[in-house]
Amino acid sequence: MLWNSTENEYDPDVIKDQISAMKDCIEIVNCRFLEKNDIDQIGLKIFVVMKGSEERKKENENFRGDDLEEEELDHLKESDLDEDSLYVSLGDLMGVLFKTHKELTLGIVDSLYNNVLSNALGSNQSDEMHKFGIFVIDDMIEYLGIELIPDKWPHLCEALLRFACHKSCNVRQAAAYGIGVLSEKSHTVFNEMAPKCITKLFEALKIPQGTEKPKVYGHCKDNIVSAMGKIIR
Repeated sequence: MLWNSTENEYDPDVIKDQISAMKDCIEIVNCRFLEKNDIDQIGLKIFVVMKGSEERKKENENFRGDDLEEEELDHLKESDLDEDSLYVSLGDLMGVLFKTHKELTLGIVDSLYNNVLSNALGSNQSDEMHKFGIFVIDDMIEYLGIELIPDKWPHLCEALLRFACHKSCNVRQAAAYGIGVLSEKSHTVFNEMAPKCITKLFEALKIPQGTEKPKVYGHCKDNIVSAMGKIIR
């Protein structure tokens, strides 16, 4: 029912609420209750929602070519942020699927890895899209482990290291969390990654507080220190 509703909806805020409701339903059940075909169908629908979001962002970009008032430009900017926030909700949904259905989600993982993540983590993307990409990587590492995605493991590590010193506190925090989990899930393979990870975390720890609230900055530093502790342990 919720998926049927998203197919006829164009407001990203409404779609985001629908996606969050689906995520909550799966999280409450908190066990494997779907078949592979169900997961594959959910994956297809997720990518349809992503495609719709990208099309709406392209429309916004086309409008910017017109002679617009500042208020109209602000509205387009806000609309783009809403679309990026929708991606974060889709990432949360995929994360709970990784957690509960593990190897059944590998088709979704392949599509994300091959068609979505490189674009989401591009230098031209917003902080919110970067957060989406790192959140998804964190969930892949935490819930699937090196056993299910060994071929992707080094590249996921590289992405976390690249964003460990990101200007956005939220992105930096997510990357630090991922590095900590990476150390726990990599087993002996992590020996090769450890020096780079520690170096990056030390660099991240030295980044001074910016415009973010002290509490947000503090949570970020806590995650960095926690990741160091996981590596040492």
